[in-house]
Amino acid sequence: MKNVIKIAGVYFLILVLVAAFGCSQSKPILSDGDGDDDCDDPPIEDCDFKETEPNDIFDNANFVDLLPVLQSYTFCGAFEDIDLGITDNDFLYFFLNPSPGDTEILINLIVETDTDVSPSLRLWQTVYDNLGEPTGTYQSLGTFFGSDGMLVILDFPIPFDFMTNNDLFVQLEAVGTLPLSYHEYTMEYYTQ
Repeated sequence: MKNVIKIAGVYFLILVLVAAFGCSQSKPILSDGDGDDDCDDPPIEDCDFKETEPNDIFDNANFVDLLPVLQSYTFCGAFEDIDLGITDNDFLYFFLNPSPGDTEILINLIVETDTDVSPSLRLWQTVYDNLGEPTGTYQSLGTFFGSDGMLVILDFPIPFDFMTNNDLFVQLEAVGTLPLSYHEYTMEYYTQ
């Protein structure tokens, strides 16, 4: 019985060592030199929320969060197959839930991507009929353009009404300079 316990202990120790040193942030000791060492690189930036496809139309928008928020959060995604003539749309959805009596939320959005990409962002709200049902159309709140991989929007007012202005859609687009290129982006958001 003692031999079984010793063998189990050694096996457990080997598993712990493999787990601790198998895919560390430094380069592995054993490498075949091709740069593909079966260890994923650590993420460049921590993401609170990540994009899921498909999300290229209003009906497929990624639900992100309730607004307002008390701190900043980061959404991570990618512009796929973009160039000077092709854009990639990513739709994100926020539900508005401000304090009673508030009629607007001030939102701050910061989009960062590669410097050879020009990001743009459009803000939309659902249009409702007299019975409170969505009409299937959306009202534009604004369109914003960035350059050199950066777009900053500070203290933009988003109207709120419990029945008719209770959501926010963010449409992210980008134009790139390389043919059919792939670029990751982050969008930090916070409210005041």
